[in-house]
Amino acid sequence: MIVIDTTIAAKWIVSESDSEMATALQAVDRDFVAPTLLVSELSNVLRRKEREGALSSTQLDAGLIRAIDAIDQFVREETLISRAVTLSRQFNHSTYDCVFLACAETKGILVTADTTFVSKINDPELRKRVISLDQTSPELLDAAVAACCVGETLWRGIVALGRQNDENFLRAVALQQTQTGRLTPITHMMASMEVEQDFAGQRIIQVLSNLLKVEQCDLIALMYFGESDWSRPNWYEAVHEAKSLVDIGIDKLVAPVVFRAKNFEHGMSKVFNQYVPAEYKS
Repeated sequence: MIVIDTTIAAKWIVSESDSEMATALQAVDRDFVAPTLLVSELSNVLRRKEREGALSSTQLDAGLIRAIDAIDQFVREETLISRAVTLSRQFNHSTYDCVFLACAETKGILVTADTTFVSKINDPELRKRVISLDQTSPELLDAAVAACCVGETLWRGIVALGRQNDENFLRAVALQQTQTGRLTPITHMMASMEVEQDFAGQRIIQVLSNLLKVEQCDLIALMYFGESDWSRPNWYEAVHEAKSLVDIGIDKLVAPVVFRAKNFEHGMSKVFNQYVPAEYKS
């Protein structure tokens, strides 16, 4: 999910230098979420703009309704306030803004035009969940949501299984080479078939099979995205490849999934490298 704060929602209504960038984010095929605080904050911002002559009362009313309708889910502010106060102390920043960060901590990634706020978030894990408008694009935002929404337990498990599977494949190749006395494409094929059936390979498929299709697509897209010799590094192309596998059924196409699991961690790193400063990476 994408957490929208007031700085972004206001740009959907009031024409500013970067309003086009903010509006473009609405094309991302993800749910938009916000704390209920957004409604009162946005109303206050728009009233100020109305007093300044930047928009009419009719534009204010219509714009406010349009912005609220664009949010797929609202989270009650009171459920976030305790964590927001803690974050406010941690980063010495407004509690209001930290309500949105608290929302992103559990719901997805926060996109904001407040670069001052972004610069204060020096916690490595939280920094991954915040992206400033001037850094992003619909494609990067979609990739960031995919990377952020993978739970730590799940991604560590996939990484471990991917590494184990790769090690098993190399051992299987070495064994086939020893038995046949040579290294050929048939050697690799036999090793691949053996690894597809081993514990690590089957466990990867089992883990993915327990996820929703959209989650399967995100994880497999990250595997494609992390493939160093893949000739199509575009995130949306990685998503297209992943959707093709998911639509067919990952249980029917074991090898393309199992043998890319080792690339998963690199795929996540490639996403985070695009918007998380090096000094904040964990």
